[in-house]
Amino acid sequence: MREAKDGVLISVHVSPGSKEVSFSYDEWRRAVEVRIKSPAKEGKANRELLGIFRQIFGEVELVSGEKSRSKVLKGKRE
Repeated sequence: MREAKDGVLISVHVSPGSKEVSFSYDEWRRAVEVRIKSPAKEGKANRELLGIFRQIFGEVELVSGEKSRSKVLKGKRE
């Protein structure tokens, strides 16, 4: 995580198509490792990922990595 002007940036590495949702931290990538159930097709994995992070942090948006497993999310300050 790193601070941004109006929130915090979170580096995430996504593994779609998993049997269950789980979180861990990958020290080598310096990213949160997230396993999600949805497949990486038609934006389904991105929607599930954002839904999970919004339940935890509130307002979250995808900053980069729309078609990549490595993504950057932005949690906005209120």
